Amino acid sequence: MFRTAPCLRAFVRAGCAAGYGGSTCQRCPVGSWSAGANITTMLPPCAACPVGTTTKDLATSPADCVRE
Repeated sequence: MFRTAPCLRAFVRAGCAAGYGGSTCQRCPVGSWSAGANITTMLPPCAACPVGTTTKDLATSPADCVRE
C-alpha cells in the first residue's frame, strides 16, 4: 500500500481558497482571479483578466472579469 509522508498530506489538504493564489495563498489583486487550488492545480498563481476588463474583490473565475 502507498503511504504519503505526513508533510505531503498536510500540503495537499491545505491548498488556497478561491480568490487566493500563489505559493503563500495571497489574495488575488483586482484585475485577476483564481479558482483556488487542489491536488491537481497545486497552488496556481492568480490569472490576469483579459485586456480591457477587471474584477471586483476576490474574483474566482474568468467570468468575474468585466469591462472597465
